[in-house]
Amino acid sequence: MAQVDSDGYQTSVTEEQINEIAVLASRENLELGCKLIKKEVIEKALKKVREDPQINQAVERRKRAEEQGKRLFKDEAIVAQSPDLPEQLQPDENGLSAAQFQVYADFALLGPGRDSDSAGGAADTSPSNASQQVLPQQPPQGLTSILKQIDQYGLTEMNREYLLTKINSMNHNSPTEEEREKLWTYVQRNLETACKNYDSRNPQGVEPIIEVLSLIVTSYKVEDFSKKLLTNVFLQLDVRIFNEVELNILLMSKEIISKREWDSQLAIFFKESAAQLPESELQFFANFLEAAIVEKKILTKEAVPELIAVIERMQSDQTIGKFCQYILETLNFKSGLGSSSGADANHASLREFFIKWVVMSYVDDKENQERQINTLFEDLGSMGIVTEPRLLFSFCKVMVHTSIEKAVTFGDTGEKRPADRLDFRYIDSFVKLIVVLLSKFNFNKHEFMTKILEFIGEVLDEDHRTKKADFNQRPYYRMLMNILTAVNHSDCFNQKTHLLILYSMADLFKSLSPSYYPAFCFAWLDLISHK
Repeated sequence: MAQVDSDGYQTSVTEEQINEIAVLASRENLELGCKLIKKEVIEKALKKVREDPQINQAVERRKRAEEQGKRLFKDEAIVAQSPDLPEQLQPDENGLSAAQFQVYADFALLGPGRDSDSAGGAADTSPSNASQQVLPQQPPQGLTSILKQIDQYGLTEMNREYLLTKINSMNHNSPTEEEREKLWTYVQRNLETACKNYDSRNPQGVEPIIEVLSLIVTSYKVEDFSKKLLTNVFLQLDVRIFNEVELNILLMSKEIISKREWDSQLAIFFKESAAQLPESELQFFANFLEAAIVEKKILTKEAVPELIAVIERMQSDQTIGKFCQYILETLNFKSGLGSSSGADANHASLREFFIKWVVMSYVDDKENQERQINTLFEDLGSMGIVTEPRLLFSFCKVMVHTSIEKAVTFGDTGEKRPADRLDFRYIDSFVKLIVVLLSKFNFNKHEFMTKILEFIGEVLDEDHRTKKADFNQRPYYRMLMNILTAVNHSDCFNQKTHLLILYSMADLFKSLSPSYYPAFCFAWLDLISHK
């Protein structure tokens, strides 16, 4: 680009130089604009602070206290709220510790243009890095100091020893009332925090708190904290937290809440309130008992005798009798399978039936194909799949597992398939069988499709968690896209059921968000934008 300067000389400016000048000018204008905005915001905020009557009154009270020689002024409004604050935030007459002062000093070093190295090498004091921090040279004195050190540095081996030594001392020598109250307040607060922050898709987030709670509850013998935590804390939480099956199982497996007391309290609750509960909350009892007794095996039916007895007695109830029968039949059926090698045999039989179906789906002789399919459905009927919903759901879960497995591995050797040679025949046949089952049999189609989507989510979650970089999203995309297409084009649903199934699919897509499953993000984007 040619230009003429003031002296009449022609100068040349390249396109690259023009871009550099534009970028520099934009950056300077942006910084100037941000500074002006910042200045305006600060001035307005300061003006409001200076004019706020409550702030002015609080400042005046503190000035008068200082004039009267009071070293620590207690604002009654704040004191009234302090019992609800975490221990670390409660007012302390001794002021801040050296470690607490260091936190403020480290924050003061952070600012625009400063990275972690320029911050004077300040240590990261976040809980996730607590184990990397250097513990104080002097051992903590007293229960309060030990608990504070655990909160700050995590449950290191040394902190574990400090805590166990103190708890053993309290077990053998009667603890003071202050110590008992302090320990109870600590476990109560941490259980509430763990429950409210629990996410079944990322249970590792509360593992440090659960570990500390389990250690305290199982080693402290002066009081039965497991019973007290259940009745005074856990059962008082929001019903949505209480209905989290995996959370219940986690707390029981770690002995944080009492299994015996859980059985007693839930038996009373079920007896008094079950007939008025919505179906979603009733389903919790079925899901919990199945997961805890059959799948996780942290309980037996004998460990919850009161709840089982109440459910047995309520089989004749007009409102929920059928649901109680359903729970008991599920436990008896699944427990029978899990009591021996029957579970493996049943799984193998269902898998074999599915593989037969896939082979039949690609038979060219239509007459022979129809005959084989009729025989297959007769065999499935004789197994009880048509009459036993749980067996039908087991069959669907086997089909989901098998379809994904066959898509990414060679059948004979189990060797991983190349990315461009995936086998989708099993997935396509699985979706065809779903449509056939929906057309041929009369059952709750929304519940059936919801369970299938739930199984797909479970398998994807496990696959994504274990395979990490080797996770392949294409089989799941194929399966979900085929189901979405089948649901939208099938005539075996009425309008209401069709809409409910789409809502269930939307719930699944929401739970498979890229923030939780980044390796599934491209498939997820295509699925949610599908018309």
